[in-house]
Amino acid sequence: MLSIPEHISGHVVVAGYGRVGKVLVNIVQNQGYPVVVIENSEASIQRLRNLNIPYIFGDADSELVLEKSHLETAKALAIALPDPASTRILLSHALAIAPNLDIIVRSHFDREIDLLTQMGAKEVVQPEFEAALELGSHLLTTLGEPETSIRQILSTIRIGKYRSIRSNFRHLDES
Repeated sequence: MLSIPEHISGHVVVAGYGRVGKVLVNIVQNQGYPVVVIENSEASIQRLRNLNIPYIFGDADSELVLEKSHLETAKALAIALPDPASTRILLSHALAIAPNLDIIVRSHFDREIDLLTQMGAKEVVQPEFEAALELGSHLLTTLGEPETSIRQILSTIRIGKYRSIRSNFRHLDES
């Protein structure tokens, strides 16, 4: 089951339409970019249909499903799946189809960040780290730190793939 234009290109593919995927779709669409969502929940597909958002129903880590998303003409792929194994499989399949595609991935655990980067993800985001960075940014603003200094601190942490703060989050991998 799919609802996408036959000759789509320059679009963003979002794999997963949960909390993270919904926000990504909203951001991309609000800026006027075409988007295609791959989702395996019938309830989510109904919401996508009601919102007239192009979709493909199925498991995003399936090569057959992925081929229908026209990755070879896409600008980017955002992987926001709830399962780490499916995330790795999808990343591998996507790079086989479109080796130069800009792929961003949600990491579930600290230990996945380096693996997903080595596999070829252009950007790996760990939600708990990002939440901590935003909270830290707010606190530093409250304490009077200049905005440019705060942006530099956050940028350094992100460029370093969160390495400078990972030891403080080891418990995330154990949950």
